[in-house]
Amino acid sequence: MSGILVAACLLATCGAPAVQEGEEPRDLPAPDTSSARQAEGAVVFYNTENLFDAEDDPRVNDNDFLPDGRYHWTEERYRNKLNKLAEAIALADNDAPLMIGLAEVENRAVTEALARTGSLARTTWTVVHEDSPDPRGIDVALLVNRAFGEVVARRFLPVDLESGVTRDILYAIVRTRAGQTQHVFVNHWPSRRAGEEGTVTKRRTAAHVLRGAVDRLLVENPRASIIILGDLNDGPEDGSVRSELGASPDDLNSVLVNLTAFDDEEPAGSISHNGSWAYFDQVIVSRALVDATTPGVKARSAASIKDRRLIFHHPRYGDQPDRTFSGNGDYHASGYSDHLPVVLRLAGSDR
Repeated sequence: MSGILVAACLLATCGAPAVQEGEEPRDLPAPDTSSARQAEGAVVFYNTENLFDAEDDPRVNDNDFLPDGRYHWTEERYRNKLNKLAEAIALADNDAPLMIGLAEVENRAVTEALARTGSLARTTWTVVHEDSPDPRGIDVALLVNRAFGEVVARRFLPVDLESGVTRDILYAIVRTRAGQTQHVFVNHWPSRRAGEEGTVTKRRTAAHVLRGAVDRLLVENPRASIIILGDLNDGPEDGSVRSELGASPDDLNSVLVNLTAFDDEEPAGSISHNGSWAYFDQVIVSRALVDATTPGVKARSAASIKDRRLIFHHPRYGDQPDRTFSGNGDYHASGYSDHLPVVLRLAGSDR
């Protein structure tokens, strides 16, 4: 067993299911390989654009998201945000997604609250979350549908920067109810807020950490099923993604395949800046998930959800994600996020 797997199995514990207080979590259903439907469905990644509660946490800089803060953040606004995010995620699948990767969640409590909101509340979820070193307190998290699989181990991979701190990379091992192992990574790489040139080495560092973990898995099992989700703050053609991580945007035979790069349906992207769309939110998979000769579930496609309800037409910049926050403290009750959710479609029998 590779070093990263040993560490994950020995050091990690599974996240607790998101259930109502006092409710006992349901046991994982017994494996059932009789139907291909067990492996079919959607895996979602969503940058939630500042999913904060309205309570002061002295450990992080959440001052903007308090009743007297910049956004005059209240319990009512927080609950509305939860409802909008749950509505957006529900657009990915008529049934509950198999897994949901999240970025920009303040803490475990808001993650569990989202799992109990809207149609998501009909499903029992395992929540994987850990407070990150990010000074703003925005974290990554993973929700796993317990009807799909069980989180058997987790680990958070630190990204050590020369200056500043960033989010850890979430790594979870999910054992599906049919017995297949999925290795899932959830990322939120350093932003471009200080400028692209001044921050590119930080994203290359994150890519290097992620690729090291992937390589250790593939040494142990060249056919490992790996799903990488995240807001990488770079596009598929940027050096951190294409060169440092080695995720190909055009070759299905590559060790890692960037499926979102194959999306050519307009708008081809998950964010829009000054009227130009780009894929900062990406889905990358190992060759085993696209290779027809490898047994198990297969990745069919990945793309942003382009539902018009999630898109706002700006008079100057055209179509862009319908965001919750903009300008100098502007709040939009009808908004969802400044990112579109991206969806990986899985199909085939999980056996």
